[in-house]
Amino acid sequence: VQYHTGRGWFDAEDLFNNTLGTAIGSGLFCAADRIMGKRKAGRMACEVVSVLLILAGIVGCFRMAEMVSGSRPPEIVELDFEKDGIPRPVIPDDSFLEGAELKAYSAAFDTYVFQKGDSLIWMIGYEIEPTTEIIYHIHTNEINKLPENRIQYGFDNRGFRPGGENELESSGRYRVFEKRIPGEYRVNYIVVGFNPGDGVAWSQAFRVKQG
Repeated sequence: VQYHTGRGWFDAEDLFNNTLGTAIGSGLFCAADRIMGKRKAGRMACEVVSVLLILAGIVGCFRMAEMVSGSRPPEIVELDFEKDGIPRPVIPDDSFLEGAELKAYSAAFDTYVFQKGDSLIWMIGYEIEPTTEIIYHIHTNEINKLPENRIQYGFDNRGFRPGGENELESSGRYRVFEKRIPGEYRVNYIVVGFNPGDGVAWSQAFRVKQG
């Protein structure tokens, strides 16, 4: 269910443990059945079910190894200006944010990330270096639909640096960037942040709405 809905996290370890637990329970039942001396047909049925469960777990684990990466997701945040006491950005004109939803925020880096339709909008108020990577990692359970060079990593990397076609006109002290949310696969969650070159300085994970 988690794999098809994209909720929570689904990996081979969970599948293996659940299947193993079921098989152990079935095995104990079969052992008790033997001790109690019930009909042979009943014992055979138990043994067949146990074998099928173990085989299903093995096949499932191999299938999951092809579909998901081995790492677990970070904490997923859901932000709200009023509820979380987040100050709104002071800008001359906020019309370009009409209909946008706050997804990530860093007070230390004076940075906001919004979703507007099928795009993300970054507002960065701190003095960002030209070499800093603006992290934009898209995680999906549909690993086979990722670009070929990203399948081995288990997520899509669409990070970028300041300047270029992703940068829009600045608003007040904020540099503004926009980038599309991929529609080629179902997005499980997105991680944004900054990497100035010596490691991740800030990151935050959130879910997005897809049409």
